[in-house]
Amino acid sequence: MRHITVFCQELIPSRVAALSVLLFLGLSAQAAFAQGRKIHVKNGNPDAAEPYDKPDFSNAAKTIEDGLDFAKSGDTIIISEAGGTYFEHDLDVDEDNLVITGRGVAASGRCERDTKPVVDGGGAGDPIFVIKSQKNVSIVGLVLNNGTADEGGGVFCKQSRNV
Repeated sequence: MRHITVFCQELIPSRVAALSVLLFLGLSAQAAFAQGRKIHVKNGNPDAAEPYDKPDFSNAAKTIEDGLDFAKSGDTIIISEAGGTYFEHDLDVDEDNLVITGRGVAASGRCERDTKPVVDGGGAGDPIFVIKSQKNVSIVGLVLNNGTADEGGGVFCKQSRNV
């Protein structure tokens, strides 16, 4: 069974029909934070170095894709709003029990578009996130723009349960 709750939704004008959403999928983000490592992402970080774990984002991964590639089941990927807009799409989420969150959003649950990291799919004909894991994926605190696809422009749940 797929369960999606949209906490915040806002239409953004653009050439393509864009829908910005703050999504929470699956588990409670706070419950999932108790597990695994924290992996930090800051757009274009020139000093990126595994394990991408410093809270000041000094060694953060430079792309969301790099953070996802490094993640293991139970990890939390924290995406910095200071990185500006992330122009990425077709991001495969292969791990179970994973949290992907904008910096500082999971604890507060606030919905203020100006403080959220923006992921722009560029209208490339692909969804922004492709959930391939089997269970328990949470996405919270991100603005998703210009994801276009026949199925799931922002988030496409390929074979997921408990999403």
